[in-house]
Amino acid sequence: LDDMGPGAPPAPGPLLFPPAAGAYHWRRHFPLRSPDPSRMATLQRAEDTIEVPDRLPVIALRDLVFFPYMVLPLLIGRARSVSALKESQQNDGLVLLVAQKDPRTDDPGSNDVFRLGTVARVVQVSVLSDGTARVVLEGLGRARIRRLNTTTEALRATLSLATPRESEGGDGSG
Repeated sequence: LDDMGPGAPPAPGPLLFPPAAGAYHWRRHFPLRSPDPSRMATLQRAEDTIEVPDRLPVIALRDLVFFPYMVLPLLIGRARSVSALKESQQNDGLVLLVAQKDPRTDDPGSNDVFRLGTVARVVQVSVLSDGTARVVLEGLGRARIRRLNTTTEALRATLSLATPRESEGGDGSG
């Protein structure tokens, strides 16, 4: 399933999708740093438990709401989103995906995104020749932005995991 050719290092775990020709699995090329476990919440999935840091990089999505248990390929091209993708490598490939309120906004700020989003895991990355990244993401659970930092290269959020009640209702803007 994960054949990257002769001499390629073994993958750390199975991929959900076989890589496209020329694609690579990002965990092979970037060492992972373990986040501080004292600052993590826990997401319980049917098959495993996931430690989620209280701060994650944020990718704002245009015209798309990403939900837990979804697995989708996306094209990531905006500079802030590419930076967030690179930062996610320090958090075991975790990133917070939030929907933009107005898809025409090129550089969304704190008031331009919904506060309720989805913690997602980066499954696979393929960098295209124009610098755009084709990323396969897996939604893990819902989270609410408590504070959004827009002064850095990538958007970063301090977050808390959403309760089931928060995940089911409301507009996510609160």
